[in-house]
Amino acid sequence: MLDYRDADLEVKKAIAVALDTPADVLQQLSRDTDASVRSLVASNPNTPTEILLKLGEEFPELITVNPIFNMLLLENPESSFVRLSLARSSTTSEETLARLSQTWEAKDQEICIAIANHPNTPIHILEKLAVWYPRNNEYYEDGYFLGYRVHESVALNIKTPPSLLEKLASHNSINIRIAVAKNQNTSPGILEKLAKEGDPEILQAVANNPKTPVFVLEQLAAEDEAEIRQAVLENPNFSTTAVKIVQFIGEKPGTPIHLLERLASDSRLHVRQLVADHPHTPLHVLEKLVEDSDFKISRSIANHPNISSEILEKLTYILVENYKKQTKLGKTYYEEELNLFVNLIQHPHITTKALLELASLEIGKTMEAIAKLTTPPPNILARVAQCQRVSLHFWELLSINPNTPSEILEDIFARRQTFIDYPDVGDYAANLASNPNLPLHLIEELAQHESSFIRAAIAANPRAPIDILCRLANDLNYQVVGAVAANENTPIDILYSFLIKRDSFSVVQIGLAKNVKTPITILERLADEKYGGVRVNLAKNISTPISILERLASDSVDKVRQGVTENPQTPTHLLELLANSPEEKIRVNIAKHPNASFGTLLKLAEDNSTIREALVERDNLPSTIIEKLVGIILAEIKAKINYSTYSILSKVGGHLNTPIPILEKLALNLCDEIPGYLDPYGYRDYILEAIAKNINTPISVLEKLANMEITNPYQLLQKTAKKALKAKSNPSK
Repeated sequence: MLDYRDADLEVKKAIAVALDTPADVLQQLSRDTDASVRSLVASNPNTPTEILLKLGEEFPELITVNPIFNMLLLENPESSFVRLSLARSSTTSEETLARLSQTWEAKDQEICIAIANHPNTPIHILEKLAVWYPRNNEYYEDGYFLGYRVHESVALNIKTPPSLLEKLASHNSINIRIAVAKNQNTSPGILEKLAKEGDPEILQAVANNPKTPVFVLEQLAAEDEAEIRQAVLENPNFSTTAVKIVQFIGEKPGTPIHLLERLASDSRLHVRQLVADHPHTPLHVLEKLVEDSDFKISRSIANHPNISSEILEKLTYILVENYKKQTKLGKTYYEEELNLFVNLIQHPHITTKALLELASLEIGKTMEAIAKLTTPPPNILARVAQCQRVSLHFWELLSINPNTPSEILEDIFARRQTFIDYPDVGDYAANLASNPNLPLHLIEELAQHESSFIRAAIAANPRAPIDILCRLANDLNYQVVGAVAANENTPIDILYSFLIKRDSFSVVQIGLAKNVKTPITILERLADEKYGGVRVNLAKNISTPISILERLASDSVDKVRQGVTENPQTPTHLLELLANSPEEKIRVNIAKHPNASFGTLLKLAEDNSTIREALVERDNLPSTIIEKLVGIILAEIKAKINYSTYSILSKVGGHLNTPIPILEKLALNLCDEIPGYLDPYGYRDYILEAIAKNINTPISVLEKLANMEITNPYQLLQKTAKKALKAKSNPSK
């Protein structure tokens, strides 16, 4: 058989209409892409009936006017072909349709479907077909019970009345309910009912229906699926509120406060989550969301910038009560959930009442977080110290906390004295001994302890009295004596006496070199010490004179010169000298040093990636150096990005001194010139995320970042950019 698929259109038409065209050729042309060719095949009396049967779906009228049809109608009026063709044709009378519908045979399902689809089918026949089933309904077809496709066709028929559609809206087949949602005769009340089902396909159909009322569209505007939200915007009944809700769900800026109030009561979690995450959600709305049972909502509220102490207190109480109920039921709390308790403890607005609620749970992780508080509310540490189920690590943290009052330290010492002699808790004991709030009588007691580790901690304690320091200065353990030498309260005459003390590790001399109160005459003597460790600590001492630092800057030991660059008092001229050092660590320190000159920093911008990364960690890095740095790096990238480049550019993108034109240029280069396939590890997106977090990034760049194609599967870039856009928007608009 010849292949006519690529033949000229007029040639195919001529063949399709010719009476002598073979059946196999007509079959080929019945599948032609051009509708006019297929219609001519449908009109050809030589076309086999099995082909006409298929073409009848597309050209029902052409089949019934085909000369072969009248002949078949006379020969076998009850054939499936004849009856199906009549059922499909728009010219078929109501009487004939009624007669054709009088069938309960499974093989006649297509005839019933055609009648159900027919625009002239009377309502009483549609009502009958809405409950049509063949005699034997045990068979399935494409997942349907036989009969369901008939019901679906009734539901789609534009002549089906609302009363019948209401009945079909309760059908157990979701496909039939979807069909009802699509029908423009479906009443607004039924559309509202269907919208509550939550199935995405039903919601999509309701959103597309022009009869859907405004309030239902506003509900659908908050759906998670973008296709449903887009359908809402294209519906002729959409409202301004619906548009605002769509923009809110898409994390666009400018959501009105009254809309946030409304959406905070939404039954859908993703909607409430967005309200909880919104930077302009007011306090009264956050207070409402506090009672939400979802963990993620609670976490968002705890981290919200508008949170108050009162709301934190309420949130803490609810979470604690919920924890107690859940643990009674045997629920295991995961790390992420317990971390929320820690975040609450560390919150700057946390109150004593909230902390006591959390402490009442006596969870190890939360107790340890309270013990580490740098600015604890009054009496809170005393209260948690009374808890029973606490770890040794808790006591260790409480002991080392410089905010722990002396009376609590004394209580800890009295209650946990047995631990001090335990061989595995030296750190715990030393922490207690070194706490600046340790009572004097305990300092006196521990200064005589048999453990040199504990005596050394007392010797280093800034509260240690002079008489105890003088006594410990003669200790047989050089670690203890070295701690005395480093203590700023040690008398000058004792420090001078240490010059004659010698040990193989120069521990005492190192202590003198560290001490900022050591006299200059002693520091000058220490500059000649042979042991490099002494000179290293001397180089770091902020009291070391510049004349000594100049000597140490030329020291033969690398770590000594490195110590000079770590000293915040090192002058500019020494940093310029050391910037030529081959040791990378020295150049890294200079890149971070507050006294480094502009010229030195400019020179370091041309150094390797490690130096550049240290450079961009400076808070006060001049914008001109940032511009030069970005120019060099962009020239080096050449459409390829690696880890070192990512690390540097991420810091540049987040730097507050990075000029806006550089942020725009950097974002433009990475967006347009570094496609995802050249960046398989997603470095580009992390750099762009840093730019999105920068408070100086303009809205035009944020909008581009919020909508760009990404390689990061978690969409952190878009989320960050959208959050920044929200924060920059005016909530009153």
